Amino acid sequence: MELLTTHLETGNPSVLRVQGEIDLATADQLGEALAQALSASQAVVVDMAGVTFIDGAGLRAIVQAAESMNGRAPLTLVNAPRVAWLLKVLGLSDIGSLDVQEGD
Repeated sequence: MELLTTHLETGNPSVLRVQGEIDLATADQLGEALAQALSASQAVVVDMAGVTFIDGAGLRAIVQAAESMNGRAPLTLVNAPRVAWLLKVLGLSDIGSLDVQEGD
């Protein structure tokens, strides 16, 4: 099992870099990192280039973080083809609180 690591780079917007596997064992860790990032900055971009796996628990953490923004802006995920695919498979591609960009 690959560990999950997160690193917040403050700025405008702040960038939360996520690497590793996001599953039931690490979803809470991701949720905490997202909550800290969103409490420190109004604009946060989540760079998921290093994510090798994500399941429903990880997706739930992302959606909950996006909804916690209370409509002030969508939570932007970049380099997130796995998230985009999972949202599409589950029929959730139109969640307005999320801006998912698959990357190059």
